[in-house]
Amino acid sequence: MATVAKRMAWWKRDLLFFAALIAGIFAVWWLLEYMAAWWPAMNYFNRIIILIGINITLAVSLNIISGHAGQFSLGHAGFMATGAYFSAYLTVTFFDPYLRRFEGTPWLHGVLSNVALIIAILAA
Repeated sequence: MATVAKRMAWWKRDLLFFAALIAGIFAVWWLLEYMAAWWPAMNYFNRIIILIGINITLAVSLNIISGHAGQFSLGHAGFMATGAYFSAYLTVTFFDPYLRRFEGTPWLHGVLSNVALIIAILAA
């Protein structure tokens, strides 16, 4: 596999590795969701893992700006606050009636949360 990857064009190799990374992330996400279904305490661990991921993302992005580029940035907190506020606003105002109407479908909560996240990213 390594020799085949070396002979590929750089963009094909990067696209292949990116697809493998996304597949791995979805596999881990599915495993955590599956474990939460039969182990209720896993919901707590899922929340902690999500908060750790958010803080790691913020720390790495701030390190790129401050550490490598040498610039001082206060925009990270503003963009995070804008995205969080907009996502919460969408979820409570627009998506909550659907969640109350279709209460027996736990997958709908995940779908609507992801839609709110994507719209909040675009709004920020």
